[in-house]
Amino acid sequence: MIQVRLHRPAFFSGSTREQTNVETLDQVLQLEWIKRWAEEPNFDHFAQSPLGDQTLLMAMMRDGRHWVVAYLTIEAATLNLPIWRPR
Repeated sequence: MIQVRLHRPAFFSGSTREQTNVETLDQVLQLEWIKRWAEEPNFDHFAQSPLGDQTLLMAMMRDGRHWVVAYLTIEAATLNLPIWRPR
């Protein structure tokens, strides 16, 4: 199982923070609020970044920028995504 929680910066307000449970990475990437990132013209790929007991799902852009998309709590599932580590 993969618990997926939308990242929302602390300064952002006015909407609920999406959260759901899925079984596979493909299901994560098909969530509407994640799939939108892949539709951005500058989007290159998704990556993962370990963060304690969670994993960050990152949107990597062609121009070198990157954005935190969601927090993932993973139980008995593997993510076949490149690993991004801060410099």
